[in-house]
Amino acid sequence: MKAKQLVVVLAVFLAAVCLLLGGTLRHPQQGFQGLDARRLATQTFSHRSLAVSGARTHSQIKPTPLPNVSFDPGGRDSLVFIHIQKTGGSDFLRHLVTVERDHHPLCLPESAASSTPIKRKKERSLCPRPGTAESATRPRDWWPWLISEKTLGWYCGLHPFYSEYKSCIALENSLPERNRKFDPTANFHYSTMLRHPVVRYISEYLHIQRGATFSYRHICNGKKVRNSEMPPCYPGYYDRETWHNVTLSAFLSCESNWANNRQTFSVADLETVHCFNQKALPRGEREQRLLESAKQNLMRFSFFGITEYQAESAALFEKTFGLKFGQGLEQKPVGSLNSAPMLNSVWNTESAYSRIAAANHLDMQLYNFALELFAARLLAIGIEIDLDSITKEVQLLPSDGDAFKRKRFQKQLRG
Repeated sequence: MKAKQLVVVLAVFLAAVCLLLGGTLRHPQQGFQGLDARRLATQTFSHRSLAVSGARTHSQIKPTPLPNVSFDPGGRDSLVFIHIQKTGGSDFLRHLVTVERDHHPLCLPESAASSTPIKRKKERSLCPRPGTAESATRPRDWWPWLISEKTLGWYCGLHPFYSEYKSCIALENSLPERNRKFDPTANFHYSTMLRHPVVRYISEYLHIQRGATFSYRHICNGKKVRNSEMPPCYPGYYDRETWHNVTLSAFLSCESNWANNRQTFSVADLETVHCFNQKALPRGEREQRLLESAKQNLMRFSFFGITEYQAESAALFEKTFGLKFGQGLEQKPVGSLNSAPMLNSVWNTESAYSRIAAANHLDMQLYNFALELFAARLLAIGIEIDLDSITKEVQLLPSDGDAFKRKRFQKQLRG
């Protein structure tokens, strides 16, 4: 009798499992929403390979044609550079203002056109459309073909997202011509640089820990983010107070930390998810839409590069736009980065890597998608890359033999 009861119980259990799996397979979106996103991300990204779960090997990646770009800086085309924090954007911009066409530089230092000393902390560059500055009689003759902080400062916001640039362009179009800083009616070509999310996150964390801040009320659809939408991680965040000496555990524990999935937020069209309103959509659906929007935008952008592949990014840029860098981009060895010691510790601590990857689960998926597309475009111009190059570099870093440093890192992770 007991054996029969056991068989019946097992049959009921198996039937329930089949129904559950069947429902999830028939309604994958529903199943995704019902899962805890952070737990899912931890399971998916618990290892350190760049070719994260679901990624294809290089032999499976086929050449993909470059975007069909016709770029004329002397005409109506403008290049917008979305500078995402800690992706090497400053270095890329320094090289970007050295570009030439037919051996003619397209930008010059601000000081070269000024008879008085420039007092700015960071000198800007002048990138007027070729042929206009020589006979400039109107402010518009100095409007730049390059839209970035290197030419305009933080005119459209601090490290503006794609969505903020959209708002900024619309606002600029409403201004009288004499008050405009750039041509809002131009053909805009978007570009950006992406970086491995764990490496980028560590770099931003150390930047904040040292006492720097990226505090700023981001704008979407013309409206500033409210505290109720993105609660500050610490008192005074939106008033430019700092988070000096914050532990990694505390940094990771703040769910509304702008550092989390920053690359996805920067590239996606936030209007597709009602901007910063976290309650307008179920969390799973909101995240899925954000990720899909970011992927679609990356495919539409005229260019994106990968920080881990500087020379290859430069080659792709030159081929896409028909321009030449006056100064070549150089790849910094991982061991030379300020974040190298912590990077080594994180890479060799399962719990640390998993927590950071989980906090950036959208960025991890976006980066994997971007890396494959980047590799496919490079194959189209005859360049092959190692998809796991940074993993190999980090593994070659000398191990930290200082027991005190290891204990200090573990203590910081625990908070």
